Amino acid sequence: MTARNVASVLLTSLAASTIIIAAQQPPNAPPLPAVDRANYRPAAPYEAVRTSDPTLPDQTLYRPKDLARLGNSKMPILAWGNGGCAANGGSSAEPALMEFASQGYLVGAGGTPPPAGARGPASVDVPASKQTATHVLTDFIDWAIKENSRSDSAYRGKIDTTKIALAGHSCGGLQAIALAGDKRLTTVVILNSGTIPRAGIPTPDGGTRAPVGYLPSSEDDLKHFRTPVLYLIGGPTDVAYQGSESDFKAIVEVPLFNGNYPVGHGATYRDERGGLFTAVATDWLDWQLKGKKDLAKRFTGPSCALCSAPHWTVKRKNM
Repeated sequence: MTARNVASVLLTSLAASTIIIAAQQPPNAPPLPAVDRANYRPAAPYEAVRTSDPTLPDQTLYRPKDLARLGNSKMPILAWGNGGCAANGGSSAEPALMEFASQGYLVGAGGTPPPAGARGPASVDVPASKQTATHVLTDFIDWAIKENSRSDSAYRGKIDTTKIALAGHSCGGLQAIALAGDKRLTTVVILNSGTIPRAGIPTPDGGTRAPVGYLPSSEDDLKHFRTPVLYLIGGPTDVAYQGSESDFKAIVEVPLFNGNYPVGHGATYRDERGGLFTAVATDWLDWQLKGKKDLAKRFTGPSCALCSAPHWTVKRKNM
């Protein structure tokens, strides 16, 4: 998937250059599979469905279709911020959200998808006619916690209210950053996103220009991270690249994994099963929220799988 020239709420890359060093491939290390979700992991355990609930207006849910099949398993909560902060119910990244749901997560995304057959946003990051407020992510978390205990709820006893993640793409990632201090969270996943400095966006001539549009978070919010955080960025052509580089320097007190793979700002969320980025994000979530410690080897240790995989550039802190 090539980099896309997106009309993004993030606007443009922060143009100051940064030297990065790609991880070296150790001898005989198995390469990470190609950007093909279907070949990356086994079949998902559940059939997923996109749905809604009258008690949560103006949001869209993604979950296992047959809740009875969960058995004794409970769904961790995943609040999703849409690219462009668009009120599109996650339709711009639907393959990714369906994949999370098929892995046993309860996912909420602000807004509703366009009607069947209607033309949606031309890009994964062009806002729809309206945008979501940042609080829709915590509204979903509040709702899920209440539904787990409501006596006549279809979700009663089926949600793990102790395992909660925020995740978001581009402007949705800025929403996740803004809310990262919520004490209920287990982890935060920032996808193709990064804050824009208060001083302005650096320009090639050495100056700066003021940001334009809806900016849900700022550099100050980076001080409030309290859980492990994953950044996945689409390489230097990603308009969020420079912001994510600055964020890496500013976040100091929590475990932080920053992985770059050169697919640009749109990444792979619309590929089959959400593509490679969704696979990596799911591994992180399964490790952090489901306790699957075998998946930690993709992110930890001197020879972590992504550290030694071709085309990946990895930086880590406190891990």
